[in-house]
Amino acid sequence: MAAQLGIVLLPSLFVEVGTFGAIAFVIGIVELFKTFADFGVDTLATREFARSATPNAPFAQHVMAQKWLSGGLGYAAVLLFYAFTQPADQFGLAALGGLLIFTGLWSGLPLSFFQAKLRTHDIALPIVLVNLVTLALAAVALTQWPLPQVALLSLLLSEMVSGALLWRAMRRDVAGVALAPVPALLTHGWSLMRLAFPIGITVAIIALYGQVSALALKTWFGDIATGNYLFAERLTQPPLLVAGAFAYSVFSRLSTLIANGANAHTLQRQIARFVWLAVGFGVLCALLISQLGMLIVPIVAPKFVTAVPVLQLMAIVLGLRIVNSCLTRIIHAYGHFNWTMWCSLLNLVVVLVLTPIGLWRASSIGAAAALILSETVNLIVQAWLVGKGLRNRES
Repeated sequence: MAAQLGIVLLPSLFVEVGTFGAIAFVIGIVELFKTFADFGVDTLATREFARSATPNAPFAQHVMAQKWLSGGLGYAAVLLFYAFTQPADQFGLAALGGLLIFTGLWSGLPLSFFQAKLRTHDIALPIVLVNLVTLALAAVALTQWPLPQVALLSLLLSEMVSGALLWRAMRRDVAGVALAPVPALLTHGWSLMRLAFPIGITVAIIALYGQVSALALKTWFGDIATGNYLFAERLTQPPLLVAGAFAYSVFSRLSTLIANGANAHTLQRQIARFVWLAVGFGVLCALLISQLGMLIVPIVAPKFVTAVPVLQLMAIVLGLRIVNSCLTRIIHAYGHFNWTMWCSLLNLVVVLVLTPIGLWRASSIGAAAALILSETVNLIVQAWLVGKGLRNRES
């Protein structure tokens, strides 16, 4: 995943800030609609696989039905968004980048399976190698053709090959899962979406308030301001992906313990250990990103030196998000998906109120400051909800 982010950041070495802003923006919009398309079903699948002793091929088949159904809707939504809100010359980027919705959803199911079984080490090496090779090929291609389309094609190639390897590995354990659903199973896709409704609302809102700042910046300040902001945001993504994988492992571990009837004391001890690990990793990453950004960006990417102050603030956002991702998965392990749904709604309101104020006062720096405040509110509320879940378990 970090290598894939490298493919996203590579164009910053070859293109102007505004062009990079257009590339990063289309990828962000695709990620937003991909989250809407998944609608929390991957989280539901992780919990189902973690709680089941034997692989559930019919359930996996139903998940794929939902993915193909909602993936088509998500791709159409990306095209409509660009057709009605963005410059006409960027529509081609949306048509190409939108295909990442299908590759991302396709890879999501096997990733959920291996995360649920705590067996990500089985797939780590080949996936890393594929992404590193693709990263090298993308670097060579961009030196010859520094075009947005080359970056998007490289990312598509990386996800397609990675997805094929993930499916091959999963089908050794879960036999009989087709790569595409039959039409009769589309009804199961709708059923899963209804079952995952609170999770889907939660992850969709989280994805939305993550893109509010970029949407506002592109609308009011243009591609250059957006490029600086998204450059800083993308630099914080690799440690956030690691934290996300850790949070999924926490989710799988706690789901298994709860399904096996673990007592409240055991759960409390495990939760405390997981939370402190997340806090330590969050603080470490925030310090590293802020300090390394000041030293490396002016040398490696001097065109983005004006993004360094934004990066300092986004490093704080990163630390808060690492802890929040762990707290969210702890709450999900208890099955209280509606709790995080209401929490994410509160956070969205905070972001919608603070982002325009921050932009008006200090442009992209103000947008990053608004995220710090919103993530702090999220941290406080989720910590209280985790405590409430433990108290309910004890009673």
